[in-house]
Amino acid sequence: MSNPLLVVTAAFIAGAGLGHFYYGPLSVIYMIDGLYLVFGIAYFFRCPWHRVLYLLAVLFFLAGMTRYLTAGIIPESDISHFAGQGVTIAGTVADVPQITNLPDGTRRLKFKLTAETVGSYHGNPMVSGGILVYVAQKNNDSMVAYGQKVLVTGMVVLPHGYNNPGMIDMVKLYQRQGITARMATSAKLVKIITVTGQSSWRDHLAVWHERIKKEMLQAMPPKDAAMLNGILFGGYEGIDRQVVRDFATTGIIHILSVSGSHIALVAGFIYGLGKRFKWHNRLIAAVASAAILFYAIFSGMTPPVVRSAFMGLVLLLATVLGREKDAATALAFSALAMVARQPGLIDDISFQLSFGSTAGLIFLYPPIAGKLPKLPGGITDILSATLAAQAAVLPFLAWYFNSFSLSSFIANILVVPPIELMVLLGLLGILAGLLFSMAGHLALICCSLLIGLVVQINSFLAMLPASKIYIPAPGILAVLVYYFLLAWLFGYLPKYFLSPARVWTRWPARVSGVVLFLAISFLFYSFYPQPVVVHFIDVGQGDATLITTPHGRAVLVDTGGSAGSDNDFDVGERVTLPYLKHYGINSLDYLVLTHGHQDHAGGAAFIVKSLPVKNIVLAREDYSPAVQAIMRLKGSSAVIPAYRGERILLDGVLIQVLHAASSTGQVQRNEVSSVVRVSYGKYSFLLTGDLEKQGEAAMLTNGVPPTTVLKVGHHGAKTSTSEEFLQALKPQYAVISVGYNNHFGHPHAETIQKLLKHTIKIYRTDRQGAVVFSTDGETLAVKTFTN
Repeated sequence: MSNPLLVVTAAFIAGAGLGHFYYGPLSVIYMIDGLYLVFGIAYFFRCPWHRVLYLLAVLFFLAGMTRYLTAGIIPESDISHFAGQGVTIAGTVADVPQITNLPDGTRRLKFKLTAETVGSYHGNPMVSGGILVYVAQKNNDSMVAYGQKVLVTGMVVLPHGYNNPGMIDMVKLYQRQGITARMATSAKLVKIITVTGQSSWRDHLAVWHERIKKEMLQAMPPKDAAMLNGILFGGYEGIDRQVVRDFATTGIIHILSVSGSHIALVAGFIYGLGKRFKWHNRLIAAVASAAILFYAIFSGMTPPVVRSAFMGLVLLLATVLGREKDAATALAFSALAMVARQPGLIDDISFQLSFGSTAGLIFLYPPIAGKLPKLPGGITDILSATLAAQAAVLPFLAWYFNSFSLSSFIANILVVPPIELMVLLGLLGILAGLLFSMAGHLALICCSLLIGLVVQINSFLAMLPASKIYIPAPGILAVLVYYFLLAWLFGYLPKYFLSPARVWTRWPARVSGVVLFLAISFLFYSFYPQPVVVHFIDVGQGDATLITTPHGRAVLVDTGGSAGSDNDFDVGERVTLPYLKHYGINSLDYLVLTHGHQDHAGGAAFIVKSLPVKNIVLAREDYSPAVQAIMRLKGSSAVIPAYRGERILLDGVLIQVLHAASSTGQVQRNEVSSVVRVSYGKYSFLLTGDLEKQGEAAMLTNGVPPTTVLKVGHHGAKTSTSEEFLQALKPQYAVISVGYNNHFGHPHAETIQKLLKHTIKIYRTDRQGAVVFSTDGETLAVKTFTN
């Protein structure tokens, strides 16, 4: 690779990536930086010119690592240091508040507040940082506005997400947005100091967006209006969830949010228009730049839009300078500038996918297009571009989504072109509607017709067999090997690496032997017994435990689920199922629900809908709404009522029901919780659901064997985990599945003290994320996500 900018950019990003995994003292990195600068400068003056690039690469590598680590330092004045305290914060509203109307007639306000002091502005300590404020208020309560000075009172809480493999790190996501804390409060605890805020372009833009939404609703059905609004401005609000799933299945979900493809479409339209009227290249670039900036502002200047717009402007600048063929350099410059400014972008899924796919188009598209047969109507170009982009980001797709969309090749031919036409027609219609309302109305009607067409086509493609295939989540080594092989296959390695064709020509027998050996090794590994693994998944305030056997059979005990009134977030869809997919679970032998409470069974319906489940074990109680939803979707799954003494044997793993009460016809109680014991070799796990002391006493009466790992009952509530129960079980480890900062006060301090009294090692999902035990029957290992 002879392009110096590509080399130093790759080195800088690699250094930032290594910084992600470094947890040692920063002073060590500073010492290494200093030593390298001293010896590097000394060597520079007698270094051959052809080695200077290596010196620069190491320098940028260290710079990237140092920049990433220093960017994560939170200053002592940051508002996050007041976490866990109830305080009054004075600050400035930093964005236009978002309003969510709730079913009960109230509304929820969300806005970012730039913290300035704790207390009023006079004589109180200065603070810094952004805090995300949620305000519950009535519809007639006054609202804050952008730029206003306000006082808000409430409990400062640190941002938190679901700490499981493959999930987006919400803490880092908020930090990239300048938010280090959050607060939930009520309208009466918000005081506006300045009555009028700054009249910003965002306020005017919000008013304009509302006006456009009303015009859309006048021209098309609400669902079509929501779809067009999402395509033009970004966001899924109002779009049918099944439509969103279908677009994800066909691999074109990015089209429902403003991204690089939208920016490229606007620039491409201006470019084609300019060429049609024979404009000079500089004029085309100037008009296209203005159009990109306008669209970026029009779309709200969200971080993905800003990144895409910046990349588009850099490419246009290359055109003006006569360097339009050097797209790789433009991409490298854009990536280096953005990551140097905000190193946390290397953890951002949007950045990873957008820059990865763009790199695929630059480096992989030409050779792929040259190999494929020429098909009419530009089909070869579309297929080549799709394959190049997906090949470049395949490890990211595997890590985050565990899938590869085969239907994306057809969707990019049949669905994307009408959507691109819809984008242009929608934008032109909105602009035309400012002058001629009839013209804008007609354009929106045409968009509505196109929406109906693309939704039907895309839905059909999503339902095709093998529309989306499963791919396992890779490790770091697998990712490195993949990109090495990709670079080797496409000829981007140094010349001393022989090309695949030359390797095959020189050593056909050896290559065949290596391939055969790897295939046999893979098959042997696939059938070789693995350890038994018990996963306590971080599902927030709820329970979900996954057990996998030596030959890959799977049992899921509880699924987690939303515990509040806001049921838009389905834990089964957004947390539990992705966790199962991440570990290669594509079917369940048993789904065991200890009882029907929402925080244990709320996510089960989506699991049953999405995966083949052979058997469903249910507590003997009146079916809760969550269980009723399962029964509607269970299909051919066998439903088994839980009785004490039931035994399941899978690959040598014994699963027993030790406790199963009945409450048919009564109000559901935690004592109904089934208690499940999992044992393999010398080790055992006791899963107690929400069992309380009364149920524990019943178990003690019947006799309960000791256990290695105790899943603490009822999320560590005071009403569970009695002293007698602990004395009988004698656990070495305790796992508390609990939500961060939950309003129940779980786990109770008394429960923690009892566990510590018995010298039991405690793991908590709210602090350590997913807790995973693995055993071969003779030894036991444990690891947590936060490790």
